[in-house]
Amino acid sequence: MRLVEPTPAMVASALPWFDHPQVQRYLGGRDWLPRVLSVAARGGGEVFRGHLVLRCHAWFGVDAAGEVGFIGGDVYADGHGLRSMGLAFVVDPRRWREGRGRALLRAATTASEVSDVDEFFCGVQPDNVASRSCCAAAGFVPDDGVTSEGLLYYRLRRPGKNPAEAGNLSGPGGH
Repeated sequence: MRLVEPTPAMVASALPWFDHPQVQRYLGGRDWLPRVLSVAARGGGEVFRGHLVLRCHAWFGVDAAGEVGFIGGDVYADGHGLRSMGLAFVVDPRRWREGRGRALLRAATTASEVSDVDEFFCGVQPDNVASRSCCAAAGFVPDDGVTSEGLLYYRLRRPGKNPAEAGNLSGPGGH
């Protein structure tokens, strides 16, 4: 799986994914992707949920068959010298159950652009079994139960990062 910067043609080709009832239920309609890209275009410098946004990333995952998904998120400073990234992702519904979500998460967490990130988070609705399974298959583990926002956060920490070294590492999650 290769990660590439979004193009207008890719965005247009992905909008029908948001017509699927499950995508609408968990992410929303066709306005979700342009909204996420708008946030990413701001680039950072703002505070979100008490954490400084250092920068934003947005990619399409591409394999031999073409575009299979979108993933993006913000990189945050936690005030203790560690960085976290909240991720949000969607896979083309025609490509579900092929391991594409797992591949997309792995590609994003190993991308050179985020080599300085210490841990990654995905916020998932507790009843979204497919996304929970996808996160687990990519090596993420549940983090501290359901939040006040009604999400279950999954965390992937880079090896050698001890949470006791920096205090509480609870990340802000994705948008």
